[in-house]
Amino acid sequence: MAYELPIDPTIYERALRIAERDGLAVDAVLSRAVSSGLADAEISEQELMHHLEASLRENDNLYRKLAQ
Repeated sequence: MAYELPIDPTIYERALRIAERDGLAVDAVLSRAVSSGLADAEISEQELMHHLEASLRENDNLYRKLAQ
């Protein structure tokens, strides 16, 4: 399956070097990189929500006073 997506030439060249080094297709390297980046983003969202919920619990009285 071919996709025509704009990609920074520097990133493409890095992916191509990795693909050649590891004996992989460049699209496999790019897919792995995107998948990893998405996983990192999801973890960051989960961490953010964890900290937000903790702050709401710990500072409930303050937030209620500020809302008045």
